[in-house]
Amino acid sequence: MYELVHESSLWMLSTDVALEFPRPTLPNVVYVGGILTKPASPLPEDLQTWVNGANENGFVLVSFGAGVKYLPEDIADKLAHALARLPQRVIWRFSGKNPRNLGNNTKLIEWLPQNDLLGDSNIKAFLSHGGLNSIFETMYHGVPVVGIPLFGDHYDTMTRVQAKGMGILLNWKTLTEDELYNALVKVINNPSYRRQARKLSEIHKDQPAHPVNRTPASPRAACPAPSPPATDRSGQAGGHRERPRPKSPAQQLENTPRPLAFPVNLQLASPCAARPVPSPPA
Repeated sequence: MYELVHESSLWMLSTDVALEFPRPTLPNVVYVGGILTKPASPLPEDLQTWVNGANENGFVLVSFGAGVKYLPEDIADKLAHALARLPQRVIWRFSGKNPRNLGNNTKLIEWLPQNDLLGDSNIKAFLSHGGLNSIFETMYHGVPVVGIPLFGDHYDTMTRVQAKGMGILLNWKTLTEDELYNALVKVINNPSYRRQARKLSEIHKDQPAHPVNRTPASPRAACPAPSPPATDRSGQAGGHRERPRPKSPAQQLENTPRPLAFPVNLQLASPCAARPVPSPPA
């Protein structure tokens, strides 16, 4: 693994400048987050009819990803009761026994075209687990989010979403029906969430190339020799085998840690050190 890291010419990270916290990067680091984002396609006829029936109130999309097929019954019941209180229609990707207190405004479906629903002009909010691909699709379409992270990177992703002002993060361990309802009402009715989501969408789209075009099959494929100067980082990392690779000097360090080669002087503070030195007698 060390040798693999040592010889790497190109690092492709699944993040995006719109969602990432500011940090310095080297020329061989390429952000490719949102590789699956794309414009919405027309909805199936039955779903389009359902969406159009939402009128000016719009609809809320609920999905916890393909990795979460069944929710615990108590959580599903809380969600159902909170969603039933909304004036919006709700379409919920759900499998298993129907929750109690399911509202007349809520449509349960085992599979749904998430990207196409997120791109519909009548959507008001997305209730999600905070999965990275889901968040990138949401950001692409400029939709505010209420996130309930469940495991893995969901927490990190939703922390960034909340910090960017695009959504609200909730804790499923302490979640109450009122807390969920209030969070949804807030992101729907407070225009700052929609405004910030659209701003991040513009930043994500306003880049030289779509993420899928920043991911060469190999570093050399990004800029085959001979070629004109590269215009993006993926091109800079590849190219002719004799071209120097723009790597960090840290990759040349040995794997074995060494003690510091220079002395470090530590000055310990003490109550005595803080006292003023008396002036000598005249």
